Amino acid sequence: MASLLFRVLYPIKQDLEIYGEIGGGCTIYHGHASVINVYKAGKNLSVYQGVTLGNKGTGSRSVTNPTIGDNVSICANATVIGGVKIGNNVIIGAGSVVTKDIPDNYIAYGNPMILKKRQ
Repeated sequence: MASLLFRVLYPIKQDLEIYGEIGGGCTIYHGHASVINVYKAGKNLSVYQGVTLGNKGTGSRSVTNPTIGDNVSICANATVIGGVKIGNNVIIGAGSVVTKDIPDNYIAYGNPMILKKRQ
């Protein structure tokens, strides 16, 4: 009886939301409080805790949601918003805010976002 009362008073929280077309090899590390709402994501996407990949505005999902390439790592508490295009082999640093496209083979970090070519 006590467990039933506990469930009524403290319902299960939804700490992880995933929407969109995601390629093979996707890894989510401790997806606590993460929202993954992409148009498309390629192979080998790594998402760490507290990441938000979300839509901005109204219109078709291809315009309002991020499109993410292959071999992308998005570190803890980063935010990628809107219809941005993230290229292949990209790393997005912890706490970064991404509102513009990132070309292939770059590292993005900071707020506002700074781009650095991968060596």
